[in-house]
Amino acid sequence: MKSRTVYPIVVVPIVSIILIVALLVLYLSPFTHATPPARRIALANAASLYTSKSQIVSATSANQSISLAIGLNLRNQSNLASYLQQVSSPTSPLYRHYLNPASFAALFGPLPQSETAIVNYLRAQGFTITATYPNHLLVDAVGTVAKAEQAFQVQINNYRSTTGHEFFANDSNPSLPVDIAPLIASVSGLDNTVQYQRHPLTSSVNVTLKSQSSASVACPQPGSTSQPTSYTPSQIATAYDFTKLYNAGVLGDGQSVGLLELDGFSPNDIAAYTSCFGGNHTVIKSIPIDGYNGAAGINAAEVELDMEMVLGLAPHLSSLRVYEAANALPSYNDAWARIVSDVVPVVSTSWVFCEQNAGLANEISQENIFFQAAAAQGQTILAASGDLGANGCYNPQTGANGQPAVDDPASQPYVTGVGGTTLHLNSDNGYLSEQVWNDRTINNGASGGGVSQVWRMPTWQQAPGVANAYSTGFREVPDVAINADPETGYDVYCSVGGCASGGSGGWRVLGGTSAGAPVWAAMVALANEAALKANGYNLGFLNPSLYNISHGVAGTSYANSFHDVVPVQGAVNNNDYAGNSGTYTDTSSYDLATG
Repeated sequence: MKSRTVYPIVVVPIVSIILIVALLVLYLSPFTHATPPARRIALANAASLYTSKSQIVSATSANQSISLAIGLNLRNQSNLASYLQQVSSPTSPLYRHYLNPASFAALFGPLPQSETAIVNYLRAQGFTITATYPNHLLVDAVGTVAKAEQAFQVQINNYRSTTGHEFFANDSNPSLPVDIAPLIASVSGLDNTVQYQRHPLTSSVNVTLKSQSSASVACPQPGSTSQPTSYTPSQIATAYDFTKLYNAGVLGDGQSVGLLELDGFSPNDIAAYTSCFGGNHTVIKSIPIDGYNGAAGINAAEVELDMEMVLGLAPHLSSLRVYEAANALPSYNDAWARIVSDVVPVVSTSWVFCEQNAGLANEISQENIFFQAAAAQGQTILAASGDLGANGCYNPQTGANGQPAVDDPASQPYVTGVGGTTLHLNSDNGYLSEQVWNDRTINNGASGGGVSQVWRMPTWQQAPGVANAYSTGFREVPDVAINADPETGYDVYCSVGGCASGGSGGWRVLGGTSAGAPVWAAMVALANEAALKANGYNLGFLNPSLYNISHGVAGTSYANSFHDVVPVQGAVNNNDYAGNSGTYTDTSSYDLATG
């Protein structure tokens, strides 16, 4: 075969053309093929339980303003859990050696660069950053619905529930780019489905008033020892041995209490109360959250009840800090972030939401981050256990949701849940007896309590009665209890907001565990004063110490420390408010009705 000759003059142009075409293909390919989308990770969607049962009314306006609170995950969780156990253990060298906020942030808080990554992403999506916190636990931002839909890849609609309630919410799981999604603990503000509830329970008792020269109003007189009645601060102080602390010079000097509130109050109402019962030298500091205007609204009675209980029972308290926020999850979370940053030693909240209600799953986890930080910093968090007895989701108007359930945040493992009793006094106002509070026969509430369906039983929750017929291995509530029955309620002065309806503003008798929580807060403030004088530390997270007392740890005595609430013949000796199961029975030692 004759070979063929390939001439260079032919080969070179052909190779050049091939190279040019290849380069053009490589250069033009970004313009002819779409760039693969950045990977994203879906976040939890708590609103889906609402939206799946509701009707879409319309798409939410793209220009509607929306406020978000983005929670960040803690670091070194196992080390934090170990530290929290040791700081509460009398045998540990770390006992009561609390962290300051800077140390907590350095050891366990989100990294500053994590916060920066989230801030940069939100800004790139058109949001304005409105707040960050020294511990980096939360980032606040404001934007529009359109920007939120773009940033989180969701559609936000207006919905109407089967009960006629209207709300907005995202229609699917929000998502974020793969590089920042793992940093996120929660996103609140994409919906407005959750609003915390609190309506103090009212008694029909007529308050006996008497003019006093030192008071700006006629003042309530001590209630009778027969029911129904109302009790003044001096009667409560005598019954629960506050007076022993008073006589020892412990009245709240140098102490501070914080209240988380989702409504406003009237300074004039507080002044009227303190002119009768003391506390008028306490510095009251209002801390508006997210620009809240502090106007007294429909739930002003709750705010004023909380304030007045603390002021009446800790008469020399140095400061009362009232964190006032709108009743929406972003503002609620912002209030907790500020409280943790401020390291208020004792904090009470009376605002509750049933643990099993739709929309709360993400929020429960976010709250737990705040409460772990508070425990590490030596802060005491007290929460009302609710006024629907064993049936935290119960709707008394419709009879729906009568199954056992507990309320958040009292069921949180780093919170002390405060239940309710009915208090009976001797003729000298001394303690006679208590029974579990259950006013279901007159539709006026019962002590919240039961078994959490979220939190495993903490290691510290061990005491006689904790292992009972209802135990499931999950957290049991409440931890403690105190007088909460409206029929043995507290004198409260309230003339504004919801109190002003019908022209009935002024003195009234209120009850509920929302009274019990601030009463306990006043007690802890006094105990902190005594502990600081004796040992140089605050009590901090209470629960391990409370349950240790039942075992006589460090020379303590249950009988000397607590009134054991036991069954009373002929009474309703349980906290079953729906009236269909008899749960949970009141027993000696620990029980799910009174702690």
